[in-house]
Amino acid sequence: MKLMLLFIVVGSLLYSLIKVYISNQYSKKELPIEVSDIYDHKRYQNYLDYKAENQRLSMIVLGINTCFNMFFIFSNFYHWIDTLSQNPYIICLYTLLIVTIIDSIFSVIFHYYDTFYIEEKYGLNKKDLKEFVKDEVIDIVFSTLLMVVLMMFMIFICENISRFVNLDNITYIQALLVLGVICIVFGIIVVLMNILAYFVLKLQYHFVDLEEGELRDDIENMLVGCKKKVRRIMVYNESKKSTTKNAFLLNLFGYREFGIADNFLNENDYRELLAVLAHEVGHLRHKKNIYNYLKYVIAICAFLVMAYLLAHVSILENVVLMILDEFRLSSINYYLVLFVVSSLLKPLLYIFSVFNNYATRVEEYEADRHSVSLGYGNELITTFKELSKDELVNVNPSPIIEFLEYDHPGMYHRIKAIEEAMKKNA
Repeated sequence: MKLMLLFIVVGSLLYSLIKVYISNQYSKKELPIEVSDIYDHKRYQNYLDYKAENQRLSMIVLGINTCFNMFFIFSNFYHWIDTLSQNPYIICLYTLLIVTIIDSIFSVIFHYYDTFYIEEKYGLNKKDLKEFVKDEVIDIVFSTLLMVVLMMFMIFICENISRFVNLDNITYIQALLVLGVICIVFGIIVVLMNILAYFVLKLQYHFVDLEEGELRDDIENMLVGCKKKVRRIMVYNESKKSTTKNAFLLNLFGYREFGIADNFLNENDYRELLAVLAHEVGHLRHKKNIYNYLKYVIAICAFLVMAYLLAHVSILENVVLMILDEFRLSSINYYLVLFVVSSLLKPLLYIFSVFNNYATRVEEYEADRHSVSLGYGNELITTFKELSKDELVNVNPSPIIEFLEYDHPGMYHRIKAIEEAMKKNA
């Protein structure tokens, strides 16, 4: 078991190093004509220096994370936790809090360096120390709370399910019904946590309604006839944190808001604003495609597999016993079980993430085409080029890395697709 985990940890490290090598080799190529005018010589050198510094920091973080994973796997950490209590809730809570504290300490240190040394050096940061601390505290508290709630729910189900169902004699149909009830309860928890995430976002940023005027009227005109209604159009104070210019569509279980960064509103041309917002409206008008339905198929297959495992609970019991034996534990540490299972499933989950990224990129292309259909193609290209230059974006990533990692199209492919759409609409 530990050797399998070692193989996965080392494999992940090597895979990350290979991606860095591919990215660096590809960056030596001359920029395609579609994106060659984004950077002048000085700004492109800034981009290369910025990328190199971020890459070095990422490698340090990757190395430390790998060391920590090796430590937790091969040390007596979990055995020591096991000696502190026999209560599964307490065991999990101890483990979670210790891991979270260690992770948070290093995370804050690296975020601080990234924000006040790298981002500050290249003019991308506008946070002060107070704002930084506030954001870090909110992120840590929320993520820890989320993990604690989900873990406690998982433990409760595992510890009490035998009171309601005879797991030694459960049929597949019964397993489907039990799992269905669990998924419903889990879904309710997810809804509540997403609502909490919405309020966390409101704590991190100050949102105000977009004032009445021509821009608001034009946005509302674009939404006419759209079945998916947007409740509010808001402006948020990104200028307090960074130079980023963005607009997004917040979708919380049917409740939708447009968010527009004040940087974007104050520094971009009027039609450029409309071009990006037309893109967001394109997401609202987007109809489900084959990739969306394939996601449903994958979810159903995962549900059926989990029901099969529940109906053949001895498989799960054997996995847990192997973990207990390998780590010399007398009681189940559900955090460890989740870590081991998620690590073993990591290759499969990564394949799904690659598919999900591809499906998301398809939707982005569709939203771009909607903006082009409204006559904003040139403005969309101009905006993307300005944002790339201002934010030191890799405008021509390796196609391999883009396929594997990007949930939005790389700038070269994106601009090329917009230009092709403009030709078709001409």
